[in-house]
Amino acid sequence: MPIFVILAAVFGFLVFLILKPEFRVMALLIAAPVVALLTWYFWASEAETDLAYERIAPDEVTIDLTDLEVVGNRIILNGRAVNGSDTWRLREVTVLMRALDCPTEESTTADCLITGEATALIRPDIPAGQARSFRAAFLFDHIAAATGIPKFDWEITATRATQ
Repeated sequence: MPIFVILAAVFGFLVFLILKPEFRVMALLIAAPVVALLTWYFWASEAETDLAYERIAPDEVTIDLTDLEVVGNRIILNGRAVNGSDTWRLREVTVLMRALDCPTEESTTADCLITGEATALIRPDIPAGQARSFRAAFLFDHIAAATGIPKFDWEITATRATQ
């Protein structure tokens, strides 16, 4: 919606310049600072977006109290996310889940064959030093059938934080 408003304003401004040539100099003097302010705003907001992904490292977030539900080719992860930051509010967590085919129940992740991967975005909105429950659905489009013991492993790959 904001893009539509900006485009409508620009179109109206151009029509005004065509229909009223005596106001062209004054209109351009008004438009120059507006364009400069808009340019600065979009440049500054992009920098803020980049910073939001760097404020909390993935290893500062803990996922525990987990429970997995298998529903066809979807895996639903229920659990609790803990924000380990002292300053920042955790807004988003990107989680990569792997489906594993393990030879035995005691096998480590390194001994297992990865048969599928899926990513989910969790938006728990956790203040600094607090925890919240979450539910995330992972869709495995092309998962190979397990010939051994099926297991699942996940890791946090990215976070987004604000004040």
